[in-house]
Amino acid sequence: MGQCKSWGVYALKCYINACSPKPCQAQATCTDNPAPSLDATCTCNTGYTGDGRADGTGCSDTNVCSNSSNPCHAQATCTDHPAPSLDANCTCNTGYTGDGRTNGTGCSDINVCSNSSNPCHAQATCTDHPAPSLDATCTCNTGYTGDGRANGTGCSDINTCSNSSNPCHAQATCTDHPAPSLDANCTCKVGYTGDGRTNGTGCLDINACSNSSNPCHAQATCTDHPAPSLDANCTCNTGYIGDGRTNRTGCSDFNACSNSSNPCHAQATCTDHPAPSLDANCTCKVGYTGDGRTNGTGCSDINACSPNPCHVNATCTDNPAPALDASCACNANYTGDGVVNGTGCSLQAGAANFAFFPPLAYTLMVVLSVCGFALAGSVVHFKRSHSYDTT
Repeated sequence: MGQCKSWGVYALKCYINACSPKPCQAQATCTDNPAPSLDATCTCNTGYTGDGRADGTGCSDTNVCSNSSNPCHAQATCTDHPAPSLDANCTCNTGYTGDGRTNGTGCSDINVCSNSSNPCHAQATCTDHPAPSLDATCTCNTGYTGDGRANGTGCSDINTCSNSSNPCHAQATCTDHPAPSLDANCTCKVGYTGDGRTNGTGCLDINACSNSSNPCHAQATCTDHPAPSLDANCTCNTGYIGDGRTNRTGCSDFNACSNSSNPCHAQATCTDHPAPSLDANCTCKVGYTGDGRTNGTGCSDINACSPNPCHVNATCTDNPAPALDASCACNANYTGDGVVNGTGCSLQAGAANFAFFPPLAYTLMVVLSVCGFALAGSVVHFKRSHSYDTT
């Protein structure tokens, strides 16, 4: 209520306290307004807001989270402190980290790739998912394969030799390069040559016949063995004999004269034809005649009596080869060397010669001997001359 003051008998003043009837809300401070005002000012205490009046909006806790004085970061949850506090708790939302306050560290996206909770394999690249996610994408680095996650299949070296991307030829051995390489070494197997790569020269059968390692003699035909062999067959060409190999018997001229296939007669000289011929020349030895070949006329003794070198009154006897002459012996009652171009054969003294000469084959010719006797006889058939001894 009011209050009155007296200044003697002539004056009286009364003061009315507008706060006495408690016009203010319990959380407001009441301040009486000076007279002539009959009202009071109600001011909400710290931490409260409103008109402070019991018959007005009163005083309610000031929610610092709901106005421009919100101390929290946009990615933080604000929890108001009860009055009289004018502050709040700021808690970063899921996926964020920090003190949550705008004037502090605020709230930044939690990078799960940058701490011990990294879900990715050591050989994977981690890409953080934006908040509110607390996960990341794990991608295996070049040269590795898998899901990239530490708790999954992880990342293993891509073996380029074990899949369709194998760069090596079918006849090459593939050796994978360690990651991060996506390539491999390709080595041609034994018996093959090349770079071993399907997109290169590949692997070709090493032709042992086509290079300096040719094992065959110059006169041999070389036939390469299929890989993996590094050898070849060596066959001596026609007219040559041997194993055909340069480091063995090689190939020598086939001597048709030196074995059972000798085409020449026993009395012929055999001269081998140079390879590639498999034949020989056959020449009858001195005193023989013919083609010299066993399957031909062979070699027969040359009959020196034909043509006869002997006198008509001599007997011709061929001398065996290798002689090229004959022996001439005068017939009985004749004497001489018996050779036509020698002394010939003359009638010996005391011998009669009865000669019958054609065509008078039936006429008896009587020749007187040197002794003066004459012989007579019957007609006989003679065509050659004969001598008769009359002694």
